Amino acid sequence: MPIDALTEVEGPFNLRVRMSALSENIGRADNKALQPQRNAHINLTFPHLLCALAAILLAASSALSQKPAAGEKPLPPGFDKASDALQWASNQTAVARLLAERGQYKESERLFRELVSLYTEKLGPEHTNTLTSRHGLALVLDAEDRPDEAVAEALVVLKLRERILGADDPETLKTRRIVSELESASALYDRSAAALERQEYEQAERLALASAGLAKKDQLLDHSSIYRAFHMAGHCALKRSNAVIALAHFTNAAGFIDKSSDIFEWGHNQGDQAKALEADLQYPQAERLVREVLAVLAKELGPEDAVTLAGRKHLASLMERQGKREVAESEYRELIQIQRRVLGAEHPETLNNRIQLALLLYRRGKFVQAEAEYRELLPIAERVCGPEDQVTVGVLYNLAVCINRPSRAEEAREYARRAAEGYRKLLGPEGVWTKQAEELYKQLTPKK
Repeated sequence: MPIDALTEVEGPFNLRVRMSALSENIGRADNKALQPQRNAHINLTFPHLLCALAAILLAASSALSQKPAAGEKPLPPGFDKASDALQWASNQTAVARLLAERGQYKESERLFRELVSLYTEKLGPEHTNTLTSRHGLALVLDAEDRPDEAVAEALVVLKLRERILGADDPETLKTRRIVSELESASALYDRSAAALERQEYEQAERLALASAGLAKKDQLLDHSSIYRAFHMAGHCALKRSNAVIALAHFTNAAGFIDKSSDIFEWGHNQGDQAKALEADLQYPQAERLVREVLAVLAKELGPEDAVTLAGRKHLASLMERQGKREVAESEYRELIQIQRRVLGAEHPETLNNRIQLALLLYRRGKFVQAEAEYRELLPIAERVCGPEDQVTVGVLYNLAVCINRPSRAEEAREYARRAAEGYRKLLGPEGVWTKQAEELYKQLTPKK
């Protein structure tokens, strides 16, 4: 929500006009002598005049903390916090809003907090000036992309204004509008995404479900918004290792997507449901669902479409997790063959699936085939990802493990050394893989 949501005045300089509502409200509350002048700047339409006003106010603000030198006249009334705190606060409201307009949100927040504290002390927590300052603080917090704090602040103001001014008072309606915008379905979804990025999974899931609930109540019933919200909630539940709840969220999301009009999202959702089943160790059910989806995707999108190939990769991984390694190997080989032709031999997806195949071959005891695969992969990884990339370092480590036997000890030790150095740069000396690679190198080093 923009910082200019302070009043409904329209005009070419909306932002400045709307922010001026703060100083208006405070000016008429504690200094009637200033009322004839309080609207004088609202109709200004030239940017340079507004900038001049901002410069004057900010310059005055910077002078507040400076005591007059010997022989100098004291600051006029209203500019000296010690002699007239309320008039000082009235002037500072204009400064706070101008700072916000200029994008100096941290400075504006600091000043608004100081104003809230001063008004609370001098006039009380329910005085209109205190509430107006808290209203401005909520806007600045939102502008700083701190919606949770902004909502909390705005809700306090709304509750007090409803009780003191009434539900239909213009100031109450103004705050209610801000709260509505901050707690709209789209705003809640954005807050959920931000919480997910911060790895606050429980809060992100709660916000996503709240977003879905509001979107369902909307008369327009935007199915895509509801689907996205449930989809977000499902991924948050998976991150919390709650597969059962995740499956419920993904299933709810499926009710708001049309398979015939958006086969891509339908396939994505079905894949998510399969992942939730897999996380709940319901492998047969997950496999059945993936195979059903793959049949539809291959028919509708084609066997070489990226979505279809992603489904085949999921199936190969699922087969391996069930111990069906022969089936998994066959699936990986067919998938890689298609990707070589469609994407190219050095495409990251092709490279990744070849690494998975090599690892599977090693686990199946096919050491010669695994070694051959890793040897082919190493120069490709160095070329595509870089010699110090984690993918390349991982190939080095796996190759060392693959040839770890007495007759190949010297060669394996060199790969282990390079892997240990690579992991040390990437993960630091305390990294798990750093320690594993160093331990392997130590084991391969002849004892003196």
